[in-house]
Amino acid sequence: MLRKIFVCFLITISLLNISALNSWAAQINPPVNATSAILVDAKTGQILYQQNANEKRAIASTTKMMTAIVVLENRKLDEIVTVSQQASDTGEEEMYLAPGEQRSVEDLIYGILLKSANDAAIALAEHTAGSVEKFAEMMNAKAKAIGANNTNFTNPHGLNDVNHYSTAYDLALMGRYALGNPKFAQVVASRIATIPWPGNPYQRTLENHNKLLKLYYPYATGIKTGYTKQAGHSLAASAKKNNIELISVILNAPNSQTLFSESRRLLEFGFKGFAKKRVIYKKKLYGALKPKKGDSKLKAAAENNFDVLTANDKSTKNEITTSVVVNKNLKLPIIKGQKVGLVEIKQRSLSLGTINLKAENTVEQKSIFSKTKRITDKIKNWLDTIFAKDFL
Repeated sequence: MLRKIFVCFLITISLLNISALNSWAAQINPPVNATSAILVDAKTGQILYQQNANEKRAIASTTKMMTAIVVLENRKLDEIVTVSQQASDTGEEEMYLAPGEQRSVEDLIYGILLKSANDAAIALAEHTAGSVEKFAEMMNAKAKAIGANNTNFTNPHGLNDVNHYSTAYDLALMGRYALGNPKFAQVVASRIATIPWPGNPYQRTLENHNKLLKLYYPYATGIKTGYTKQAGHSLAASAKKNNIELISVILNAPNSQTLFSESRRLLEFGFKGFAKKRVIYKKKLYGALKPKKGDSKLKAAAENNFDVLTANDKSTKNEITTSVVVNKNLKLPIIKGQKVGLVEIKQRSLSLGTINLKAENTVEQKSIFSKTKRITDKIKNWLDTIFAKDFL
């Protein structure tokens, strides 16, 4: 058994004061010219700026981020999809797929993420789940699994439905998750793609609707545009600069030009206004505790480093805290290198990540021999001291 202090050792340390939400970050001047917006660190999810970020709204074709990830996680790229009449008839933005036409999953993924093709979205949904309704269930289950709790999907394309909605915050979560898929990241970073079009004198050319990639911003890496009259102009965007990757989401901008210029401005605000700060150091000790019946203290050290973004304006305030928790089920012996707990890093109530704590030393259970040895060592040290005095 371990002592109570070892069973659950919790320390909350206020490390930083960087309020990207209420102080300098909120002074982005003027505020983003759109109904909702958010800016996050792509690696940790740390929020750097938000504006009505949890307001439920129509999201148009930003929906297709989730469509793509559900397909990529459940189907192979070289699978052949047969286009149904329903898919062909979807309308609005499309790849002009014909009923009975056969295309690979990969071709259609490019179609939905670059050209925002609604016919391709329906074709993929039917191929993946058997029906649009069942595919929407898969989308909703995935959304909940990644923490997008203010989202509901009824279709794979984003055409208007009163029960189809999300938030800027939830879309940022989806974007972070989706960019973790290498194929998704590759496709959304593409400016253009060409796929075969049998029976026609030319091939299909798919140009990415995300103008940040080719006109507005050299650091852009994706992600997805969206527009309907009801939803307005929307964009989930990603960019990487100086080893920092950010995701911005803007919903319901008044026009396309404003959408892209505001997205660029928001991303630059993040790159220019924040810098990385290390809050957890690899190999640093985060506890030196004495297990009951253990023959020595346990030294618990961080397995890796952890960085957050701090505002360059020193007057800002924001609660970044760490909580160190030692595993309550530890039993002796504890072996060097064994996981013994973790450090959780939070921004207020938002978890940014965890770092494992590993034992830096082996702790054996006390034995009669170890106890005898300690007593013998004490007697020896005492005798050495006495004899040393006799010779002074």
